Amino acid sequence: MRLSTLGMDAMNRILPLFILFWFFGCGAAAQVSYNLDSLLAQEKLVPVGVEKVRLLRDIGYNYSKKNSDKALDYLKQAIALGEQLNENKYVVSSYSQLAILYNNLGDMRRSDFYLEETRKMAEKANEDEYWASYYQAATLIYKKRKKMQEAIAFAQKAVEYTRKGGKTKDNIAGAYMNLASAYKEMGQLEQAIQHYYNALSLFDEIEHREGQSFCYNNLAIIQRELGLYPESLKNAGRSLELKEKIGNEKGMAASWQLIAENYYDLKQPQRALAYLNKSLVFSQEQNLSFDVVNNLHLKARIYHQMKDTLNAVKFYDLALGEAVKLDAPTLISNLEKEKAKFFGASEASKKNKRKALHDLEQAQKSGDTLALINNLDFLAAFAYRDGQYKTAYDYREKYLELQKRTSGVDILKQLKNIESRYELEKKENAIRLLEKDLQLDAARLHQHKILIYASVGLILMTLLSSYLLFNRSRVLQAARRKQELENMRSTIAGDLHDDIGSTLSSIQIISNMAIMQCKGNEYLRESVTRIAELSDKVSDGIREIVW
Repeated sequence: MRLSTLGMDAMNRILPLFILFWFFGCGAAAQVSYNLDSLLAQEKLVPVGVEKVRLLRDIGYNYSKKNSDKALDYLKQAIALGEQLNENKYVVSSYSQLAILYNNLGDMRRSDFYLEETRKMAEKANEDEYWASYYQAATLIYKKRKKMQEAIAFAQKAVEYTRKGGKTKDNIAGAYMNLASAYKEMGQLEQAIQHYYNALSLFDEIEHREGQSFCYNNLAIIQRELGLYPESLKNAGRSLELKEKIGNEKGMAASWQLIAENYYDLKQPQRALAYLNKSLVFSQEQNLSFDVVNNLHLKARIYHQMKDTLNAVKFYDLALGEAVKLDAPTLISNLEKEKAKFFGASEASKKNKRKALHDLEQAQKSGDTLALINNLDFLAAFAYRDGQYKTAYDYREKYLELQKRTSGVDILKQLKNIESRYELEKKENAIRLLEKDLQLDAARLHQHKILIYASVGLILMTLLSSYLLFNRSRVLQAARRKQELENMRSTIAGDLHDDIGSTLSSIQIISNMAIMQCKGNEYLRESVTRIAELSDKVSDGIREIVW
């Protein structure tokens, strides 16, 4: 595939995938990939307040991928409520999104109005976050209108303010994406490739599917322009798969068109039409004017490839009819010149030739390589049909020189080198993550051992404490029992001494008195003496027991 054809296609093609405003204007909310159904369910529950403004804006952004009318409605609701609450953060992001959305719909007047409102709010607040939103929206709008010098300048500012504003990785990656896109449109592929891989690395780190899908899609575009069709189809397929998972229908339509373009380049028109028709149906349903023009343009080229002149002319005319409604003179000029190139000088006017010469001069001044290639290719073909062979030869030589410079071996080597560095970096990151995981596992194992040792120590301390408490309790109980026994002994001794002792003493006294009175009765005297002796003996025994 010659780069001239691809360059013209790239300049004519609208790439809604690059609408990465979400990464810049949406602030912290953009860090989460919201589900539209979930957001709509929350809308009924969230009370009026700042959170409601954010929610309306998020719903509007999500609808921008599916239904432009609903997207416009919710974004305007967000602005109205935000202005009522004097909440500017989400208002400025909603203005930016409206500017982008109206530009995609071909309503340049409203697009310019909302972009200017965004600029005024950024100027008033003078905050990096606001300026990042403005420059990002301006990048996308000017790139869509093929004003590439301005788009690159805005994209560089967007990167600068995004970094200054301390944005997260998805925000910074989005800025790189749009800068790369602008460079690609200018034919500066080395810078484009580098920035796409910068973005992809950041998206990979945070596993941001939408961002990854954008990067794969754009790398597929460059690979297609370099004639690497299998690689392009592979990355386009990756992008489509990711978009299907996240439900990005607008992105899916752009991927269908890219796959169709690859099959057109591979001269497989039937397969190209199958994918292109799906993209065209979606673009028409959503009134995406730029996308409709480019779908019709590609369809005209496919029919030309099939040598179906009637349908080819029909779809060129349909594309031109839609293009004149837009403020995109370069797009109209390219369509007219390509139609003239395919269908002979009779279809081309002197106006087309003069326009091509003027565009060539402007492209030389601006350094727009792709525009130079497209216009040189057209003028060479035009001069050849007019019999101006020397002029045709000169144009052709310049065309081939630029084509070689843009799509030569150096670019392919650069692409391979960057791809190799990216893959190497992914492997190194994987190794670093593995090492980190191993370190975390080792730390967890160490903590686990410490926990085990601490648990064992706690158990031993608990057992020892229990033993000591039990032993202390036993000693105290023994001491209490001993004290109780001593008390009992003292009580018994007191009772013996007081009761029995006094009784025995009485018996001894009475016995001694009876002995004195029994002088005439020896038998009685002996018995009483015996009683006195026994009582004396018992008294002595009691005294020993008491002591």
